[in-house]
Amino acid sequence: MPAVPSRRVGVAASFTCDPLRRWLDFWLSELGLRVELAFAGYAQLGRELNRPAAYRGADGCVALLNFADWQRTTPLTFDAQRFERDLDLLCEAIAAALPQLSGRLVLLLCPARPVGGSAERAAAFSSATARLKEAARREPRLSVLSVAELASWYPVAAPHDRLADELGHVPYSEPMWCALGAAAARLLLPSLAPPLKCVVLDCDYTLWHHAVGEVGAEGVVVEPRHRELQERPDPNPSPSPNPNPDPNPNPNPNPNPNPNPSPSPNRNRNPNPNPSRRGCWRCERRACCSACAPRTSRPASTRCWRAA
Repeated sequence: MPAVPSRRVGVAASFTCDPLRRWLDFWLSELGLRVELAFAGYAQLGRELNRPAAYRGADGCVALLNFADWQRTTPLTFDAQRFERDLDLLCEAIAAALPQLSGRLVLLLCPARPVGGSAERAAAFSSATARLKEAARREPRLSVLSVAELASWYPVAAPHDRLADELGHVPYSEPMWCALGAAAARLLLPSLAPPLKCVVLDCDYTLWHHAVGEVGAEGVVVEPRHRELQERPDPNPSPSPNPNPDPNPNPNPNPNPNPNPSPSPNRNRNPNPNPSRRGCWRCERRACCSACAPRTSRPASTRCWRAA
């Protein structure tokens, strides 16, 4: 894939995130993107949202947040009221920063190191995640990736580095930094890559038999193999604006209930032409007949698209 012109991405975190640089640069280059990375100082996520420096003028912004960092000095106790105040400040800072940022804000919620069985702590983290995900659904320029989603995308057996975390607040192992870089690059791609200009779909002989341009909407035939393809469930469904979609995907508004009609006196039309025979698309004769001639404005010599 040819590389696109250089873009700029700002990165900030609630911990030391310098090991992310090599992996984020690697994954973005693998996607064909030339990106200049600007990293904020240590634990400067809140400052970047209020007074951006690395985020200023960036085409994409990456924020890495570990909820446990808000009460890092007291890891064995949990203050729920303090946590809620910090969460309110974060939501207010994000809402105020988004209009000022020139690119998408990608918020990665990073796993906290286990410190004991605190049900209140886990419930608070889960509630905060749901609140941020709801904010992302309302704001199209905000993407939030939860800890569970990150683990499902890129499972890491041993994500934490306890010694590096205690010495320099570098909380994760090298495989985890690789996973964080891949997740950030994946979420940044829509805003950094050139947009698709056109998507072309050819449904003739795929979703139905015959060509709509030749036989019209009433002339196409939906066979069982076409219906099976049309009704195949989407592996990644998205919410539909229509709560009651039409269960019948047949494009023919007046389908024939009898697929094998008995012979009739009018033998100049066959509602189900045999695709294996070459001839008129309506009567299957070797050449265009007078019965089919009035149905098209093309000359008689070129009227039949299957004529031998």
